[in-house]
Amino acid sequence: MCPKRTSGREWLGAIGLAAGTSVVSGCGGEVQSQTPTSTDASAAWHYVSLVPACVAAEAYRLMPEGGCMYAAFTSILTA
Repeated sequence: MCPKRTSGREWLGAIGLAAGTSVVSGCGGEVQSQTPTSTDASAAWHYVSLVPACVAAEAYRLMPEGGCMYAAFTSILTA
């Protein structure tokens, strides 16, 4: 059985995905210090209760701007 040939469009998509992932993860930029400013991890993060109906309403409002993944993530993050 012959292997499937990869088109130029698929190669460009894979290269774009790899480049985007490296930029988002910080591999393509300047190295920054990873030292925390506080030794107590609970000082930086605190629990916030979310109201599911409000988060869902915000996600539905954001859906046309960037799709379902964008809407779900942004609505949770901003809540």
